[in-house]
Amino acid sequence: MFLADIYEPARGRMLQARELADALLAAGRRPDGARSRDTKRLRAVARSLGLPVSGRQPPDLMEEVAGILLADLGAGVKRLRAIDRAPAPLRRRWKAAGVLPAGVEVELSRTERLLAQEEVWENGPRSRARVLFEQGLRTALADAWGSSTVATAASDILFGTPRPANVTHGLSALKRYSVNVVVSSANPLLTQLLRLAAREPEAATYARAHGARAVSVSTLACPELEAGRRHLAVLGDPSALPEALAGGMVDLALVDGRYVASLTGKSRDQHTELVIAARTGAAHDLDSARRIVRRAIENYPNRDRKRARAPRTGGTLMAGFSDESLRLLAGSRFGTSLAALNERITSGQITGLAVLLDCGEGSDPAQTAGIVRDLVARDILVLAFGCLARGGGDEGYLTGATFDHAGPGLAAALESAGLPPVLHAGGTADISRALSIVTEMVAAGGLGDDIADLPALTVLPAYCATHLGLIVALVVSGLDVMVAEGGRFAPPSVALAALTREWPDLFGSRALFLDGPAEVAEQAAETISRRRVLELDRFGAWAAAESILPRGQRAERA
Repeated sequence: MFLADIYEPARGRMLQARELADALLAAGRRPDGARSRDTKRLRAVARSLGLPVSGRQPPDLMEEVAGILLADLGAGVKRLRAIDRAPAPLRRRWKAAGVLPAGVEVELSRTERLLAQEEVWENGPRSRARVLFEQGLRTALADAWGSSTVATAASDILFGTPRPANVTHGLSALKRYSVNVVVSSANPLLTQLLRLAAREPEAATYARAHGARAVSVSTLACPELEAGRRHLAVLGDPSALPEALAGGMVDLALVDGRYVASLTGKSRDQHTELVIAARTGAAHDLDSARRIVRRAIENYPNRDRKRARAPRTGGTLMAGFSDESLRLLAGSRFGTSLAALNERITSGQITGLAVLLDCGEGSDPAQTAGIVRDLVARDILVLAFGCLARGGGDEGYLTGATFDHAGPGLAAALESAGLPPVLHAGGTADISRALSIVTEMVAAGGLGDDIADLPALTVLPAYCATHLGLIVALVVSGLDVMVAEGGRFAPPSVALAALTREWPDLFGSRALFLDGPAEVAEQAAETISRRRVLELDRFGAWAAAESILPRGQRAERA
């Protein structure tokens, strides 16, 4: 069960990553010349892969970068290239534990054989359970450091690195005088192509010819590649789709096959056209997205204007943060690294970093909000991933209102830069951003030599089986993970004790599965305090002097 829960989501993320990398390769080979929406990011990825970038044109770089990314996903790679980004002490830990991952497809194939019980078990101390356990760790690492890294890099190059912006959330995203296209698909590429197709001048002209003012694309977070961070309106989690259809404002809904049976009746009562999204891994291009947008526009005149209603639920939230945003931390004199964040931690203004991972299944938005507010009140910066759109917007912790609950040190460190205490950095498939940030914090110096030394941890409001692989990857990478509602792993779980007993010794980190959220923030603060290994560095004297200034003067000086 442990291995199967890791395998299924990992395979889905690998297919998504492969599709994005294939799209990047096709863009680089286009005869009319490729267009990267973020050439700075393209060059940064190329340099990280060891490619020369001076004097080279984007199409050349895109094709070569895509080739390397696809190789990491392939079956012919004996060692995953992406793990070279990890700190050297962590790589040594992985090697000593025997969990260094090969290519993503290699690890998935090995896992498939084990699940099919086709593997010949070794005699001696390596029991069957041990083989299954170690393969689960390798698969989880290949997923988080391989598939997620490839998908994030390819989507940033193709569609642009996310930038912070206010994003509409809730059913109020449906516009009365616009063609409304709603996407609830696990296919990340198709969602982004629809966004591009809807914003083309031809689409606007065609919409006006059919009586509409524009074309609006909104999504259901977060399977569609955390679309909110790319400034698409977010209706909420998938449970909001039936209510959206009932209002008669949706002209076309692009949905996965698993939703069709439950939505067909509701769609028949309205004019909405249901389109089944192709399974992840199928080819998509901009022409396909244009055809879908045209079908939605042509269906707009069939909307019953008298019965259609535009719900007013929702509002705005702030999304689109990345590691680039943290480099602009208030008071930073080192804009090319995360040294400013480390500086604020060594000074005591920021206690540490909490990665919040929430899939929206089984978690209560109000409960999650309570956890977030308790964390920021302790001056802990929160980096959020997952389906937080509905809860984060309704409960106010993805807006500037979070400052009302933040501790004085955290507020002073962030307010002059315009960064809120909670930074929504993408969906769970984008977890490589969190790994990049903690890796860069180690490289910036002052907080230790390994991720296990950082005052950082991961918090999950509730256990979700699809997140087991991410939990494992984060712990094995050196981050403590705390699950407020532990599900089947809640104490006193024999399986939990058997699976995690050796983690603190092997990787310097642990997984805590709790019975409820009451003690999460207190436990998190205690864990961060235990992990604080602060070294005297060149920023220490300046940071200490800065930290004793009154809050207003600190912001003014920054």
